[in-house]
Amino acid sequence: MSDRNVRVRLSLVSSLNSDYSRPEVDVLWEDEFDQEETMYVPVQAVTGGGTTFTTSFLTTGAMPLAIFNEDGTNFVNATIRTVGQAATFVVRIRAGEFFYTADFDPQSNIVLVADTASVACRIFIAGT
Repeated sequence: MSDRNVRVRLSLVSSLNSDYSRPEVDVLWEDEFDQEETMYVPVQAVTGGGTTFTTSFLTTGAMPLAIFNEDGTNFVNATIRTVGQAATFVVRIRAGEFFYTADFDPQSNIVLVADTASVACRIFIAGT
């Protein structure tokens, strides 16, 4: 478990104006998770075969997942599977950015492969 509370807040705004006034689309999605239902794990992603983070011990069903790449230079490739997908897929997470999905399948482990050097990442899984 974690000693952190987590809030996920995603915003999508589309406008013809450069200051985003009079948006055509303005959607905010937000969810919060308390300490008892959040897993927060720092992980060091390595090059080559990568670093495997085992999640198969978690309950089944869709879970929110966020992976944050803390590096300032190197990207990380994350291999995951979402609920309903027959196979895993790879997502590239650029330096200083994050990846989020609301329907991570915990029966599929997470594999993080660093670009050219070892990269510090943080994994957040909610609904644990």
